[in-house]
Amino acid sequence: MTVRPTSVRAAAATYVQLPRPLFSRLPFDYRRIPEKARSGLLRLAATRAAPAFPRWPIETTIDATPSGIDYAGKRFALLLTHDIDSRAELDLIEPIRARERELGIRSAFGFIPEMTWPTDRLVDTLLGEGCQVYWHDLAHDAQLPWTTAQEVRQRIAAIDAASTWAPRITTFRSGQLLMSPSLLSVLGERFAIDLSIPDSERGGPYGTVAGCGSVVPFRIGRLLELPMTMPQDYYLARVFGLNPRSIYDVWSVKLDHIARVGGVAVLNSHPVWINPVDRHAAGMWAMYQRFLEVAVARDDVLVSTPDEVSRAISASLDGAA
Repeated sequence: MTVRPTSVRAAAATYVQLPRPLFSRLPFDYRRIPEKARSGLLRLAATRAAPAFPRWPIETTIDATPSGIDYAGKRFALLLTHDIDSRAELDLIEPIRARERELGIRSAFGFIPEMTWPTDRLVDTLLGEGCQVYWHDLAHDAQLPWTTAQEVRQRIAAIDAASTWAPRITTFRSGQLLMSPSLLSVLGERFAIDLSIPDSERGGPYGTVAGCGSVVPFRIGRLLELPMTMPQDYYLARVFGLNPRSIYDVWSVKLDHIARVGGVAVLNSHPVWINPVDRHAAGMWAMYQRFLEVAVARDDVLVSTPDEVSRAISASLDGAA
């Protein structure tokens, strides 16, 4: 029988020590496997019996009562993040930002230093609009959590040294949300915020369901963890085959839960799957716009960036520590 943790830190510690996934041990880059085959393998893995903790899509053991966190006078927060996993997605940023601008939304974009690093001009534009950029892994090749701490430090330092703005990035998200105690320790030396640990992710790289079981921000040492709390577009659409309406329903139910317990709704949409340019993404784009319109119309939500949320809740978290 699986013991249900009563502490989010204990649950997070279990997550970061999960066994290394098989695909990360392949003698070649896992991305050489066609996407349809990868999603099929994930679908098969997700048919395994789920553990008792955390339940998906909502786990309530740890978040049994409202957090009491003050989100700049709001009950909860919504972070819109976009992982830029391929060079082609760089061209999709502006079409997405155009709609976000109309809605008055500031979002965050994650760039892979060794794959999708943006131009200075693009960064200046995003920062000028009040958006945020974050590091999304280093190479997104499923190797980083099992790379030696010293090598990770050296690679990060090299990227910082080569950029005028990279040293100012405060936030990190690992590729595939993979994590290890060693990587988490190194991140705590360089970054202030991490977006890598899900509260409850089904069908992810670890198979079945895994996560820290809480939608409420917490600290791991000096690192502020903002859990990935909204089920990701890729798994809902490509692994489980949900249509846009069903995905909207899943997101809406989860958003209401996060509002009730005073957490942070961290939504990650990948431009390759949700954008206004590709006709194959039209249904997902229409659904995404509707979700944003409904969410930002609420009067109890702070829609912002990781840095701003961190500033808004620091007093609440420090007072509860």
